Amino acid sequence: MDGPFKKGEYSLPQSAGGNCLKRHFNYSCNLPNAEQAKNLLTEANYIVFRDTIFYGYHTSYHQCVGATLADFKTAPYSPEFWLLHSFLDKLWVEWKKNNKGSKTGLSNVSDFMFETGYYPWEYLDVDHLPGDVKVLYEE
Repeated sequence: MDGPFKKGEYSLPQSAGGNCLKRHFNYSCNLPNAEQAKNLLTEANYIVFRDTIFYGYHTSYHQCVGATLADFKTAPYSPEFWLLHSFLDKLWVEWKKNNKGSKTGLSNVSDFMFETGYYPWEYLDVDHLPGDVKVLYEE
């Protein structure tokens, strides 16, 4: 294998256990396709949308790639992690545009997100993120 993630060129930090990037693909996984993702954006019920995103897209993808991506301590060191989470963020933004009056249930959360000093609700509005960051997705 060639590229920046080949053996000997890339390793996980010691804080994540060291060693090399690993994958254990589960080819029997049933991941959603583009049509299913587009249809999900029309779902008006937040709970259904949230559960589908978390269990049907997020968790399944982590498990389907396996190994480094399947362990919450090492997953962020896998390049697929960032592709997956960026895509989920895009779906969230599109869903929010379609459901402007939706209450998400995150506005009352009083615990910081894991290893951050931020609350989940601080990231719900992509036009007003911490540090005056704004996100724009183009088709």
